[in-house]
Amino acid sequence: MAEATPKKSNSRTILDTVDDYLERRSKTLFWVAIILCALFCLLLFDGKMSFLTDDANYIQVAYRFVHNGSFPSYQGPVYPVFLSFVIRLFGMNLLVFKFFSSLFIVGQVFFMYKAFKGYIPNLVLFSVLFICALNPYILFYGSYTFNEAMLFFIQALAFYFFTRHIDLLEQDPPLSSIWKSWIVFGLFIFLISVTKNIAIVAVGSIALFFLIYKKWREAALTLITFIIFKLPYELMLRLAFKQGTSGQLDQILHKDFYDPSKGYEDFDGYVSRFFTNTGEYFSYHFYHVLGIRPEIAMTQELMKDPEAFHDAESNILFTIIFAGLVILATYSLYKRNKYALLSLFYGLSIAGTITIAVQTIWDQDRLVLPYIPYILIGIFTGLYIWAQDTKFKFVKPIVVFLLIFIPLLTIPKLLEKASANSRALPKYLKGSTTYDYQEPEVNFISMCEWIGANLPADAKVASGKPSEGFVFAKSDKFQRIGKPASKDSVAKVMQNLKNLKVGYLLIDRYGAAVYNTFQLIYKKEPQRLNMIHQEGEGEDACYLFEIKY
Repeated sequence: MAEATPKKSNSRTILDTVDDYLERRSKTLFWVAIILCALFCLLLFDGKMSFLTDDANYIQVAYRFVHNGSFPSYQGPVYPVFLSFVIRLFGMNLLVFKFFSSLFIVGQVFFMYKAFKGYIPNLVLFSVLFICALNPYILFYGSYTFNEAMLFFIQALAFYFFTRHIDLLEQDPPLSSIWKSWIVFGLFIFLISVTKNIAIVAVGSIALFFLIYKKWREAALTLITFIIFKLPYELMLRLAFKQGTSGQLDQILHKDFYDPSKGYEDFDGYVSRFFTNTGEYFSYHFYHVLGIRPEIAMTQELMKDPEAFHDAESNILFTIIFAGLVILATYSLYKRNKYALLSLFYGLSIAGTITIAVQTIWDQDRLVLPYIPYILIGIFTGLYIWAQDTKFKFVKPIVVFLLIFIPLLTIPKLLEKASANSRALPKYLKGSTTYDYQEPEVNFISMCEWIGANLPADAKVASGKPSEGFVFAKSDKFQRIGKPASKDSVAKVMQNLKNLKVGYLLIDRYGAAVYNTFQLIYKKEPQRLNMIHQEGEGEDACYLFEIKY
């Protein structure tokens, strides 16, 4: 194994002293991190659905894969395919799905330690490890069915093999003796790329990593071993499932994710995306998930003015600091720590691609959060090496302080969330399906449960939240519909609904397109609609109308 941080001098510093101290207690600290991560996964456990659609959609596409054989390629198939096995074993059990998310978060801490122990300084390792174990933004995914939890786990497991593979390459062995290691290397790059579609750029960044060291053969083998898995996968999608993987890519290339009629983004648009998203992700989200910048509350005023919200997030000083740290780390790591440099390249390449690839409306920390630990490994190791080498002695204790202090910044928020969740946790663990939801959500859930129990198996209900409807009804009866044009006739709207085999309209606070459809029909031909069920009262109520064709 290569030395974690080769030193230029034999003189000992405070960095060496702290590292030696952590080395002697490394196993204890490792298990402390594991136990704390598991404990706070439990204390923060949230039995609700987020009503953000994606978490429900992963369950729905997994169910369809089990029952209809429809392969879930759109958002990355690895997590839905995993969920399909869970559904086969346990049925539609939301708490079981969430339990596995918690296991993935704890598993990330386990494999991240195993991946980087001995390859980066102990101070850096435990700083990042405790960020992963105690950060409430990361632990959030331990009780939801987004695919981020599995991505966290797969990345850590992948780097367990990546570091050992690079260690093996340092010995310059013949290809015939390490071809199995290359196959595993390519397999994990492929698995990451099909867990999150955007992560396909990792294959390029890892190849670039080899190229900067003039390892031409290794760069070529990175691409070849990836293609060994990617090509059969693409052939399987097209031949067995009649699908491709360009659906999501095509959407993000459009100017408007929801309105393809506006056309594809042009060069100026991508430049605008880059600067806007850089401000959002690298001057705000990167810092706020670490507790360095306060979280910006979404007020009514900011909701009405996206530009004002972007201006509140963006701060050129924080962006410059981030860029400066990346440059310093890259310079420091190039000759001193290949493992941390690979980590930095990996995390930065995907997070950086997001600034160009996604429309600015998304602005979610979850888009870059899974890659932040790997960026931090690179930045922290670079700082450590620079501090070790610099003639300015005062820098060394400052770096020690920062690497110990940063993991503690989100502890107040962590404890606040755990305390707030203390009353809800027993309810969730007892299987409550409506506790702690808002009134409109409770009515929606009750309506979906009624639909699942009372409508025919082949019924189709137009809904603004079809994936959530599926989860609560435990039945695939919900259909998203488009918003009708103001000039559309009732006959045209009715024909469109009939073509979709929609027999019911679910009217609630979530379905603007469904409500507009209802209004158009009801104003002109009210006899076409018959209310058959209601949940709740007033503006938060849900209504189910049967369509009379």
